[in-house]
Amino acid sequence: MKQFIHVAGVFLILLIAILWVDLPGNTNYSTYSSQELTKQLKDDGILPRGKNLNSYNQRPSDWFYRQRAYPYDDIPREKQLLALKEATAINKLKTRSGEIWGLVGPSNIPGRITDIAVDNSVATPIIYVASAAGGVFKSVDNGANWIPIFDDAGVLPIGAIALNPQNTDIIYVGTGEANSGADTYEGNGIYKSIDGGGTWTYVGLSNSYHIGRLVVDPLRPDTIYAAVGGKHFGALNSERGLYRSDDGGATWVQKLYVSDSTSCIDLALHPSTGTVFACMWEKVRFKGDHVRLGGITSGLHRSTDFGDNWTLVSGTGNYPAQASNISRIGITVDPSSNTVYSSIIDLNGYDLFGVYKSTDLGLTWTQTNDAALDGMFGGFGWYFGQIRVAPGNPNLVYALGVQLYISDDGGSSWYWDGDGIHVDHHALSLLPNASFPGEYFAYEGCDGGVNYRAKESDSWSNLANMPNTQFYAIHIDESNPYSRYYGGTQDNGSMRTLTPANLNSWEDILGGDGFYCLVDYTDEDVVYAEYQNGYLLKSTNGTIGWGYAMDGIDYNNDRHNWNTPIAMSPGDHNVLYYGSQYLYKTEDGADNWTPVSGDLSSGPYPTYPSFGTITTIDVGHQNNDVIYVGTDDGNIWVTQNGGTNWTQINTAIPDRWITRVTADPRDDAVVYATISGYDWSEPMPHVYRSTNYGADWVSISGDLPDSPVHDVIPDPHDNNTVWIGTDFGVYITEDMGSTWLPFGSGLPMAPVHDIDFNSNPSRIMIAGTHGRSLYRTVVPCPDDTDTDGDGIMDACDNCPITPNQFQEDPDHKGHGSHCDFDLCGNANFPLDNAVNILDVVYLINYKYKAGPAPISLESSDVNSDLGINILDVVYLINYKYKGGPEPVCP
Repeated sequence: MKQFIHVAGVFLILLIAILWVDLPGNTNYSTYSSQELTKQLKDDGILPRGKNLNSYNQRPSDWFYRQRAYPYDDIPREKQLLALKEATAINKLKTRSGEIWGLVGPSNIPGRITDIAVDNSVATPIIYVASAAGGVFKSVDNGANWIPIFDDAGVLPIGAIALNPQNTDIIYVGTGEANSGADTYEGNGIYKSIDGGGTWTYVGLSNSYHIGRLVVDPLRPDTIYAAVGGKHFGALNSERGLYRSDDGGATWVQKLYVSDSTSCIDLALHPSTGTVFACMWEKVRFKGDHVRLGGITSGLHRSTDFGDNWTLVSGTGNYPAQASNISRIGITVDPSSNTVYSSIIDLNGYDLFGVYKSTDLGLTWTQTNDAALDGMFGGFGWYFGQIRVAPGNPNLVYALGVQLYISDDGGSSWYWDGDGIHVDHHALSLLPNASFPGEYFAYEGCDGGVNYRAKESDSWSNLANMPNTQFYAIHIDESNPYSRYYGGTQDNGSMRTLTPANLNSWEDILGGDGFYCLVDYTDEDVVYAEYQNGYLLKSTNGTIGWGYAMDGIDYNNDRHNWNTPIAMSPGDHNVLYYGSQYLYKTEDGADNWTPVSGDLSSGPYPTYPSFGTITTIDVGHQNNDVIYVGTDDGNIWVTQNGGTNWTQINTAIPDRWITRVTADPRDDAVVYATISGYDWSEPMPHVYRSTNYGADWVSISGDLPDSPVHDVIPDPHDNNTVWIGTDFGVYITEDMGSTWLPFGSGLPMAPVHDIDFNSNPSRIMIAGTHGRSLYRTVVPCPDDTDTDGDGIMDACDNCPITPNQFQEDPDHKGHGSHCDFDLCGNANFPLDNAVNILDVVYLINYKYKAGPAPISLESSDVNSDLGINILDVVYLINYKYKGGPEPVCP
């Protein structure tokens, strides 16, 4: 994920001019295919050339970490580990039984792989794969099927994996992805299995945060080396460096330390001589104005005594000296010769500094003929850095970046080798193929899963069927909640499935990094989807073609969050809202946008420790002019008149990144808010509720772990039930926050960035995990009475007196078409179908005796003042018994 390229105003004008035939309101709207749109965006500078749109990956931003650290520079490590411990214990001991989550996929569009280890001691190699945020997967049938084997550990971001070559049932896993990207979760150390991944034991390095490499000495298998990266962001930490264990992971000793801002990112071992190489990387991220991904302490170090003593290689034997422009370094050693290769990233250009080769175990070096590799890192080389030599063939070497390159003549020439596979390459395992002397099995890991080939002349084959997609946002198509699901993902664009029973049925609909997707609830062919940083597009033909959908939004000059929110009004499908630092509104399906607020944030970097953008939008169901907005710098706002006046309502909520603000579907005055981040002293609530438009808030966090919460959904059919998506799965409360439990069974303890719920007719809930694809469950109705016998319980039935099995509701008012009499003043419908004294009594009971609410609030607001109150009672009495005017509902 690379930082979105902001274009100058002239380029945006040019883009609009070229795309004019596709702008909303023109008859040829949405005729660009995804490929044509890709070319157009690249021609205008929106996207860089050289990559397909569906595999385009922006430079990672600080978005992912900043939302958890704000308003500080750092995440309190002890709080993070405590939350993980509590969540793991809760998931093992306390789960609300009943609901069962089922995997919906995708498995055919897998996500980022960080490392690969292969056991080739058996006839069919056993493959172990480290997923960026999805745990460890194992395949015993050469990648046809994958089984997650690390879920019970509760720590799913993985940086490295290694096998004991003398006993391949012994596996070591280093948690915490080491690639310094936007969505790299931290780990809590190293785990060990002695039964092929059946069970796991924690073996230490709790403050390692991110593990870049694990190496087991094949001749001394109780000796393990670990490249400890330390923190990606925030304060410095002295636990960085190279560690060694001589007792199978029971204890660890730091053998190389450079500074508290210098990570060990890679290592390689020449077992027969005890020569160890360690790549040190100066890497510190603070606020947006302080990012250092290289520097004078970055360098290559060498030990000739198994890591006891070290010398600096950089600046000797023609290897480049340490310098302020040296960034990430990669290393690989051929165990059968003295050949070593090292790749170096240039901090100034964030691309290749050079690939260097040594044939005497690092004493002297020569630069390979690497000009062909220029540009292979796409300007963010520090996101990659792997280089691999084939064991036993020192002339065969691979360089991994955005693109994959190979040399079979020792670096004298290089050629591209990524045909047919996803870009962004992070892992490679090479094993001799005994059936073809001189050839190698190659297992490659990228942002699109695992690829394989048996020998160099073969084409790459994608070993998909791995559910490790990283969702940012998801959406249920209300016109078909049983089978149409959409979502935006990390580096795999926006996608959808129309047949969720088939895990391999997902299809890409838009490229880049995908975020919010919305489907018009009156027309399933009208779809809105985003690229990163809020670049919004619209399709009117079922995603076949796309057109520009931002006319009126000042894209160049506004601030846009990496995950920019959009929302559709529940009362009018043509009314949508979009958030930069301003809230924009369209009333014509994105033909034209108009700002309906001022700057709702407190300001951007570097003045404030935030991006200064809107992060969440929700629209009231009873009164669509009620709009709630939250920002990344802790602000929450409400308007009750469509944006004319705004009230800031976050005074009782901690200053943290607002992840979600959600209006109760039954009462616009009732609103829920969730926050990210941690507290630095006492535990901090993360879920809040207000019953008066945010004037007062109460915590409903109960016994939740103190960790980020990403989404909140109240049950429209149960006054006490609320669901949330967290860093550790989905939780439920059935007593309005006094107690919380993990919701259902079958859902991995993965980060859940988004949940969606179709309350009618399906009661289907989906959870978009960031690392384990999408899951679905059906939530039973909190009622067992079915008056009309249509299979829908009364509490969940939008027409409980007349069969309406499919809950048709074409006007989207919340009551089914079979009961949609729209009789203004009939407050007690469906008890009767007339306006009389019983409606007066019903309203009084509802407002002043805590009686049941009218099914149709619109029909009860008889004086059309957008509220149900004593004035409606007086109005009805005047109408029925004093000859007053007829009711006039909104």
